Amino acid sequence: MTAEKPKLPIAVAIPTKNEGLNIAEAVKSVLGHFEAVVVVDSHSTDDTAKIAEECGAEVVTYTWDGGHPRKKQWCLDNVRTDLDWILLLDGDERLSPGLLAELRETFRDPAAPKPAAYDIP
Repeated sequence: MTAEKPKLPIAVAIPTKNEGLNIAEAVKSVLGHFEAVVVVDSHSTDDTAKIAEECGAEVVTYTWDGGHPRKKQWCLDNVRTDLDWILLLDGDERLSPGLLAELRETFRDPAAPKPAAYDIP
């Protein structure tokens, strides 16, 4: 029997609009590894929100005004503000095992100093 790894103190925000074909895999790639997985859906006309909820993500609605930077900023300002870190993941992206391992190493020591932000290529 293996011990379950603690969840990383990070909220994953997944901004979406009609990502029904991709959202399940995106959510599954992060679910269980992070404190929160929140899909920020802009009134999708497909089953994006339903699929995300069925996969275990929290779903919130954002009325998109056509400005992608505004939606990302809204995520930073409103998604799980009790956590210090937010990882923005597009609906068609997956978190790689290598990146997950790197994040676990970075957050292994909660007392260690952290940069203000990270850029993940």
